[in-house]
Amino acid sequence: MQVNSVKPAGPDGENCPHMGGRPCNEVCHTCTMWMPIREHGIDGKTITEGFECAHKITAFGTLKVAREVRQNCATTDKVKNNVDRLRETMGTENLKISALLKPVFEVLAAKGVEQQVLENQLQRHPKLIGGTNDGHET
Repeated sequence: MQVNSVKPAGPDGENCPHMGGRPCNEVCHTCTMWMPIREHGIDGKTITEGFECAHKITAFGTLKVAREVRQNCATTDKVKNNVDRLRETMGTENLKISALLKPVFEVLAAKGVEQQVLENQLQRHPKLIGGTNDGHET
């Protein structure tokens, strides 16, 4: 943004708390805190250019960031709750699969196959919910 050598007057009807309560339209253009700004709209395309007091911008910016942090915390909490629900569901499904496979383990154990070997193979199975294999054969 190109800064003009002449700053515009401050807003009418406001008094500056930093300049002894004098009217803003008389003192802002002489103050180093009266700064050029460029603000982008929510759509990302609209650009507003002008001058504003740095003290005022800082206060509004702090409130805006605080609001965004609260929104992000709420979103993170929602995602955490969804992940927790998914984990509970996965655990239930894995218990059902284990219950269905118990007779298979018993038959294979009777034939002399060790259960630990079977469980290791099962953990690497790509279709098992929460299995350690990423779908590639090892």
